[in-house]
Amino acid sequence: MSKHKAIPKWIRQQLYEKYNHRCAYCGCNLEYKDMQVDHVKPVYVHNDIGHDMTESEMYDISNLLPACRQCNFYKDTFSLGTFRKRLQTVMMDNLRKGFTYRLAVKYGLIKEQKREITFYFERLQSDRDPVNMFEQQMTEDEQLELSEALDDFIQMYENRFEEQTEDEETREILLDEFEHLYDLVYLLEKKEIERK
Repeated sequence: MSKHKAIPKWIRQQLYEKYNHRCAYCGCNLEYKDMQVDHVKPVYVHNDIGHDMTESEMYDISNLLPACRQCNFYKDTFSLGTFRKRLQTVMMDNLRKGFTYRLAVKYGLIKEQKREITFYFERLQSDRDPVNMFEQQMTEDEQLELSEALDDFIQMYENRFEEQTEDEETREILLDEFEHLYDLVYLLEKKEIERK
């Protein structure tokens, strides 16, 4: 197994602040002293065995996430996809083997939920997306009104280009451009709403 390089305190502090003092995986609150720093792409797999990442890439802040002890331990040397899958399958299968777990389910003390797992850092990235941020700040009526206006705008131009464009590839390119335009107009409309 590899000998890990110490992660400087300033990087640890930056990670701690960036993720709101929470585990980047489960989202639980973390005390700074309890925070562990996880390598998203594990050192053992990508540096010791695979040799497909340099040490500077391995210890770059983009490959580091704050984690609680449980998540860091269970993620181990797995990729994010494998970690997610193991939480949904292997962990649940192992829990179901335990007598006390089965008894707790039987008495309704534990209720199992099958759902997709979205890590905290993924939810945070989604929340920081400009379109998502604007949607969260608008009332439902404002969102509906703006959405209807933009849909009408896009439909009008789609119809024009459908009439004028025979080539399927060109039509697809134009439709992609319209989607991009839709996002831009949405952002501009939001700024206008904020100014009022």
